[in-house]
Amino acid sequence: MTAVLHQQTPVPPSLWRAPGLGALFTASTTARLANEAARVAMVLLVLDRTGSPALAGTVVGALALPALVTGPVLGAWLDRTDHRRWVFVANQVLLLGVLLALLAVTGTAPSYVVVLLSLLAGVTAPVLTGGFTGLIPPLVPAPHLRRA
Repeated sequence: MTAVLHQQTPVPPSLWRAPGLGALFTASTTARLANEAARVAMVLLVLDRTGSPALAGTVVGALALPALVTGPVLGAWLDRTDHRRWVFVANQVLLLGVLLALLAVTGTAPSYVVVLLSLLAGVTAPVLTGGFTGLIPPLVPAPHLRRA
């Protein structure tokens, strides 16, 4: 019988000890949860204030649609820019502003304004969903990147 020897790789120190990785994980998880909760909240807000399931569905579509276009563009740009941190800050500020505007105008402004604001909020989704992953490589040693 032939024994197969497996080369064992040394167990890395805890990835959580990598400076900044815990904070990045916390920020990305919180942002993603907030993003998903905002989608549900927008549907409920539109239904409550307008009584229109059609508008609520359009808002959800408008929140999702821009990511199809902006996702690849923002991803490629984030991979090349030295200003990632500012992009994330600007993204969160833009999203907060748009969501506050939606809260203020839903039910009083024309439906197209609500849909346009939803489209603008949707532009921010790729940074929230995939952009954080691009911040991991500078924080983790290359041999442990896959695990991270």
